[in-house]
Amino acid sequence: MSVIDNEIAFQKVLPPRIIWKSDKNDANYHDDLFDKLLEKEMVFEMGEGQVCFGEKLIFLMDTLDRMIKEMTISQFGAIEYRYPTLISTKALEKCGYFNSFPHFLMFVTRLHNDIDNYRDFLEDYKSNKGIDSYLLPYCQNVDYCLPPTMCYHTYHQFQNTQHAESQNRVITSIGKSFRYESKYHRTLERLWDFSIREIVFMGSREFVLDSRQKFMEASFSLFSKIGVGGALRSS
Repeated sequence: MSVIDNEIAFQKVLPPRIIWKSDKNDANYHDDLFDKLLEKEMVFEMGEGQVCFGEKLIFLMDTLDRMIKEMTISQFGAIEYRYPTLISTKALEKCGYFNSFPHFLMFVTRLHNDIDNYRDFLEDYKSNKGIDSYLLPYCQNVDYCLPPTMCYHTYHQFQNTQHAESQNRVITSIGKSFRYESKYHRTLERLWDFSIREIVFMGSREFVLDSRQKFMEASFSLFSKIGVGGALRSS
């Protein structure tokens, strides 16, 4: 009820505005292909919100990512970075993520760096014959989180920098991202553990807005080129 009262009830529901719609026939569209992917061993369920990709799906995803990456670099002069998986808690806090999406957070912790602590942990583990929440007091470090998306690494990298018109930048990266949600469906639409290709435009307001529009148009052209149907809607 708290979520409904504070996040949904006061919002006015408006019909989405269609920004772009492909002219491709949707007759071959299937709402849920997950069972067929399982049958053909293109995916494997590894746990809640966790899916293993098979060789054929890896090839498809890598090919699509390569096309998006090449478009971003050739048309927008993007610079690519490969970030580490972990991101500092302070970086997310500085970006306001804690206030906006606390329900997605996942902290990464470790055993407190002390020989006695290691020994006590091991004894407790053996006596209880398994891992459970009773072992959390042995862990005292919450300096890092699993990243909810890649752009926060970019913000952390370029913090405290100013961007004059001559310093406009386009940054792209790909990496693992994690978002904890209360329920996961048996599809690829929402996952606890997933990869994302991020493109960040940094610079003047005019540059960012112009680049955003050009990137959308380039994406629409790419979709048409590879025969993918769809629509872009703004709520």
